[in-house]
Amino acid sequence: LKPNMVTAGHSCSHKYTNQEIAMATVTALRRTVPPAVPGITFLSGGQSE
Repeated sequence: LKPNMVTAGHSCSHKYTNQEIAMATVTALRRTVPPAVPGITFLSGGQSE
């Protein structure tokens, strides 16, 4: 997998906290990644906000 953190998008005017972004990311991954996947690694860089 090559996941990114969940972001609100460019047109969203609301600023979310780091904790809200982290929780949304973990929730999305738990809902979509099969339990058989042994781990997920986030690479540094490559995502702009």
